[in-house]
Amino acid sequence: MHSCGICLRKFPVEELIIHGNKRYFLCSACKADVNRLDRFGLTPQDFKRLLEYQNYKCAICFKVLKIEQYKFAVDHCHDSTDVRGVLCITCNVGLARFDDDPDRILRAAEYINNPPAMGLVGRHDGKKKVTFLREEYRKQHG
Repeated sequence: MHSCGICLRKFPVEELIIHGNKRYFLCSACKADVNRLDRFGLTPQDFKRLLEYQNYKCAICFKVLKIEQYKFAVDHCHDSTDVRGVLCITCNVGLARFDDDPDRILRAAEYINNPPAMGLVGRHDGKKKVTFLREEYRKQHG
């Protein structure tokens, strides 16, 4: 058993994370606190206040955040590093895929609400794909 260098609780050594060159052992919760403080200047109190303000839910999709499992992301502005909120992993990755571009995100929402090709192309039932494609090929190429 070793003690976490911050909270001083005892943990089996395999549950602790080595931090820094001086080989501090930190528990997962304290390591997460250190990372949020290093990356965003977010104290544990600030983080708790942010979670309470959001009712422990993702700021976009409102799913309950899995705080104990660390399945969330502190979302921040990439230009200023200001914290914008806490998101579920899915929403955070979604924003990243759109390069945090509001115009692009709005165009994606418009696309979802009004898809240009809806009804333009028929839909195959997905069964017997090889047979279907063979018949299509024969129609085109004799």
